[in-house]
Amino acid sequence: MTKQKPLKGFISWYFETGMEGSYFIFQDIEHIDNLSKENESWSWSGTHILKHGDKLKVFDKENPEKLLWEGSIDFKWYQNYRKGYHYSDRKLRALPKGVEEKDWVKWTTEDYPAELIPPKNK
Repeated sequence: MTKQKPLKGFISWYFETGMEGSYFIFQDIEHIDNLSKENESWSWSGTHILKHGDKLKVFDKENPEKLLWEGSIDFKWYQNYRKGYHYSDRKLRALPKGVEEKDWVKWTTEDYPAELIPPKNK
């Protein structure tokens, strides 16, 4: 049995005008043009909406060798997004269980480096 190779990239938010909340995403670094430049472009083909069962590792932005969190995504969903966690103008529908809100918000708003292994049935 072959071990699934992790995708390397960043975790972030995704939202558009009119959405009732935000989604958390993983952006595969292989699908980013002009990386580290002012006009970088993220391709949809490398964008993964984080879902239950995804295996995720989050690394320190200043020291990418330092692991901050590792686990399987298991979101705590808010029944009414208006009661969910708010950060700036963004409303979160869910937070991963076992992660402090302030940490998750920081990691996703500042595009912290991460590795993702999606479930095999994706």
